[in-house]
Amino acid sequence: GGQPGEPGGEGGAQAADDSREYAIKAVLLERFSRFITWPEEPDPQVFRICVLGDSPIADMLADIYGDHAILGRPVALKSVEHLDCLADCDLLLVGSLDRKLLPTVATAAARWGVLTVSDGPGLAESGMMINFYLDDNRVRFEINEASADVAGFHFSHHLKREARLVGRE
Repeated sequence: GGQPGEPGGEGGAQAADDSREYAIKAVLLERFSRFITWPEEPDPQVFRICVLGDSPIADMLADIYGDHAILGRPVALKSVEHLDCLADCDLLLVGSLDRKLLPTVATAAARWGVLTVSDGPGLAESGMMINFYLDDNRVRFEINEASADVAGFHFSHHLKREARLVGRE
């Protein structure tokens, strides 16, 4: 694959725009990791990204992180179908799921100390720790600090300054 962020080419401008958007989101996962303290130090051998549900960002991860590290560790990707698999994840990318399941996902992720990242309107309010959204065709993100606090994650002020903060009383 080419450089991260290069449009795919096929399918016209909209497909290229979408492809670029998902590539940006995939790259941001690594950027976020630099400004987040995990409740427990992630596995020193590998950084484990798990994907729950269908996510176009997930399709970009293998290309981008095939030869790029997160927190100095090679990236391992896996799809999960059951929440009891979260014990083996550092970051959970939440794709399209029934919204009624999100509180259960948030609770399981907090129990296992797994960072949740989602991509859809209102998902931070539903308990996901970081959620992507588009603002004037720019990729932005919001943070649910309450969800992060429950799970023991600490986000640096640098990250919070760039985010829209939700979920605080």
